[in-house]
Amino acid sequence: NGATGAQGPTGPAGANGTTGPQGPTGANGTNGATGPTGANGAVGATGPTGPAGLYNNTYFNQGTGSITPPAFPTFQVIPGLTQTVNVTTNAIIYIYTDGGIQTQSALTTGNSTVDIAIHQNGALVISSSGGGFKRVTVNNSSTLTNQIGYWSSGVYVAVTPGTYTFDVRARMNGGTNATVSAGNTSVLQGVLLLQVINN
Repeated sequence: NGATGAQGPTGPAGANGTTGPQGPTGANGTNGATGPTGANGAVGATGPTGPAGLYNNTYFNQGTGSITPPAFPTFQVIPGLTQTVNVTTNAIIYIYTDGGIQTQSALTTGNSTVDIAIHQNGALVISSSGGGFKRVTVNNSSTLTNQIGYWSSGVYVAVTPGTYTFDVRARMNGGTNATVSAGNTSVLQGVLLLQVINN
């Protein structure tokens, strides 16, 4: 054999082969640390005051005892029939009362006449609605004495902001003395109802 010949030159690069299939997705990395809390933003301006809300308050009082009213023209407050309300805006107040009156006469011809009046801050309620002042006459009969009669009265008043005290008062206006109202064990017990609503 003859001697080995010299190395020939490098041949040209072969063509790229086809891309292999995609490998599987790698696992998720660990979460980074939580960043610091940002500074508080500036406080916004205060919004305008809203309109006054509607209100509808109801007050209910019952008689706590009876009275024998004084003679005309003096009125006496009926026990338990008083209510004070604080009003913060213009309002209408509806006042209602009822109760019993029993003549103390034991005569078949006996009778009693009693005035019942709603008062506001110590003065007789004077209202365009009327109805705050009643006169009741209780008459005995030929077979029954110590008869009972009932009053019923309602009135409304328009008021401005302030404090108001309402009560029911009675006075004798003729005949024999009478028993007016009573506690909760008697059919004579009076009531006072107030309802306050926006005007």
